[in-house]
Amino acid sequence: MKVIKLTLLLTCFCLRAAAQDVAPDMTAGTDLQPGDQHMLFRFPDFLAQPDGMAIDRAGNVYVSNPNFNNPEYPGLLLKITPEYEWSVFYATPAHPETQKAGPMGITFGTDGNLYIADNQYYVDKDYASRILRLNMEDGKPTGVDVVVTGLKHPNGVRWHDGALYVTDTKWEVEDSTNTSGIWRFPEADLNDSIHVAASMDAKYLIDTLHAIRQPNGKAFGTDGLDFDSEGNLFVGMFSDGRVFKFAMNADGTVASRDIFVEYGTIPSCDGLFIDRNTDNLYIADSQANAIRIVEPDGTVHTLAENGDTTGADGKMDQPCEPLLVGNKLFVANFDSPNENFVNTRYDDIHNMTIIQVPAEFLGTTTDTNDR
Repeated sequence: MKVIKLTLLLTCFCLRAAAQDVAPDMTAGTDLQPGDQHMLFRFPDFLAQPDGMAIDRAGNVYVSNPNFNNPEYPGLLLKITPEYEWSVFYATPAHPETQKAGPMGITFGTDGNLYIADNQYYVDKDYASRILRLNMEDGKPTGVDVVVTGLKHPNGVRWHDGALYVTDTKWEVEDSTNTSGIWRFPEADLNDSIHVAASMDAKYLIDTLHAIRQPNGKAFGTDGLDFDSEGNLFVGMFSDGRVFKFAMNADGTVASRDIFVEYGTIPSCDGLFIDRNTDNLYIADSQANAIRIVEPDGTVHTLAENGDTTGADGKMDQPCEPLLVGNKLFVANFDSPNENFVNTRYDDIHNMTIIQVPAEFLGTTTDTNDR
C-alpha cells in the first residue's frame, strides 16, 4: 500500500511540474464576443480526454480525465483556478483487479468532498465500476474511500438534498435490453461501502429508462443530469437525445416522469448543466459538435456548433460536458467518436473550449452552488 501511495504521489508531482511549463491559452479577463468559441486550454498528451467538471465554493473548477484514449497514463483530475491556471490535482487510484481508473462524472457533496464516478465499463463490463469519495481538507486531497461498488457504466453524478444521484448509462442484466438507470444514494448510507446487486430491482435504483437504438447500432442511455431551482431532476439520454424531467417526492423517490425534450429534437445528450438562476439547461450535443440551451418552457437554442475539427482552432471536438462559470461556458471535449458523429477521428489535440454566453440567457446573479 505504501508503494502504491508513493507511486501516485510521484506521478502527481511529475505531472504537476509539467503542467506549470504550459503557457495559458486564455486569461480570466479576456474579452469574448457572445457565442464565439475560443481555446480555453490545449493539454499535453497525459490529459488526452477532459470529461466531467465540478466547481467548488472558491470558484476552482475540477476536471476529470479518464484517458481512455491514451491508457498509458492514469486517470487524472485537474484543477483550474479562477485565474485560469491549471495543474494536475490528483491521480485516481486504479481498480485492484483491472489496474485502471476511469474518472468521469464528478461532483462536490455537502460534506465538501469530491465524489467520482470511476467508470470501468471499457475494461470490464461485469459490474466492476465504482463511486469514489476523495476526502478534502482545506482544498487538498487527504485520501480516498470506495463508497459504492457493483455499478456498470456510471457516468453523470450530482449531489442534491442529502443524496448522491448517479446515472448508469448501460445498467442492464442482458446486453439486448438497452436499459439504463438512475441511482440515489443517501449521504448516511455512504458512510459504509455500498455494494449494489446486478438486478433491475436493486436497492437505490430509483428508475430505469430504455435507450432508443440508433442506426449505428448504439443504445447508450442515461448520461448528464442536474436539478433545477425547484428540485426537479433532468436526465439526458446519450444516444437518442431525449431529456426527461422528474418531479421528486420528499423521500427522494420519483413522483412523476415526463419527456422534456422529445426524440428527434437534438441528436444526442451527453453532459447537462442547469443554471439555477434562469433554469436554462446547457446540453453537450456530442454527436453534432454542438451546445444547446433549452429554456424552462422547452424552447431549444443552439449556442454553438461546428464541423469536424482537431480542436487546434479552439473549437469543440466532440463536447461532452458544459459548465457555466460566471457568464462563460467551459466545455470539455471528449474526442472519442462513434459512427455518425461529426467528429470522425481521435487526434493528438486535447482541448477545452470557452464560450461567452449571450446576456439574454443569463440571470441577474451568478449561480454559486458548488457542483
